[in-house]
Order: sequence, then structure tokens, then C-alpha cells
Amino acid sequence: MSWDGLGLDLNWKTRKMHGYVSDFAIADFDNDGEEEIVAALVMSKGASFVLKPKSAIISYDLKIPEAEENQ
Repeated sequence: MSWDGLGLDLNWKTRKMHGYVSDFAIADFDNDGEEEIVAALVMSKGASFVLKPKSAIISYDLKIPEAEENQ
């Protein structure tokens, strides 16, 4: 969230993901000069022969949008 001059405004919202975040970091993940939040998402552990382990790496930009000058 960020201040829009009158109150807090929602900048972005993540969609619901199944599983859990096992680790995260703030880094320049895509080498564009701006930091992102990067997380390791575990969707299934694969504890048996039936289930296969499944995971993903996700990232979100952390750049805060510039406030409009006419507000």
C-alpha cells in the first residue's frame, strides 16, 4: 500500500497460491537494476510414490508507483 494524498491505496495484491513459502529474499532477480521480492513456493512435498514433488520460484516487483502531482 502507498499514500495517495488522501489515504492508503492498494498497489498490488498477490493471487492465492496453494502450498507454502519455504524461503524468500529481496534482490535484483531479473538484473534490471530494481529489486524484487523472490520466493520459493513448495506446492507439494511428494512424500509418497503417488505424489510428485512440485515447487516454483516466484517474484514480484517492489517499485512503488510515483504519486501523481495533481492530487
